Amino acid sequence: MKYSYSALFSLLLLSNLNFGMSRIISGTCEPYYASIKRSNADAYRGPGKQYKVVCLYKCPSVPVIITAKYDHWRRIIDPDGEECWIHKNQLSPKRSVMVIKKEGTGLFSAPKRDEHQIAHVKKNVIMSLISVQNGWCKVEGRHGGNTYTGWIEAKHLFGVSDR
Repeated sequence: MKYSYSALFSLLLLSNLNFGMSRIISGTCEPYYASIKRSNADAYRGPGKQYKVVCLYKCPSVPVIITAKYDHWRRIIDPDGEECWIHKNQLSPKRSVMVIKKEGTGLFSAPKRDEHQIAHVKKNVIMSLISVQNGWCKVEGRHGGNTYTGWIEAKHLFGVSDR
């Protein structure tokens, strides 16, 4: 015999657990946006601390998409496309966005490209999302003690749909 009875029992138990978890996870959550609440937030391969840590979010306010729920755990996708699980206490409903355009993008005084450009925002800069209007996002960011509020095209941001 290739497998012992205890190994077969363990395999059956694990497959039943995975089957049960997939039934609970699948379809339980319409994707929505949130952000990492605090620095040093661990994210895991699965929904629990028994799984391997795959990400450590050192910066608060990183925008994420929540794609599933399991107990107190949320499956997220981050701006790098990493899919992992994080405890719901590590998440905030506050919306933020991150610039994903390689060369950065303009921050404009109104939601039009021909308006006055307030600043150039570099890639990976995180800002608070204020509102969304016709493919543009009103955002607020801080740099060097100054606060900047303006508009950025949604297609250059992670953390919001550009539609």
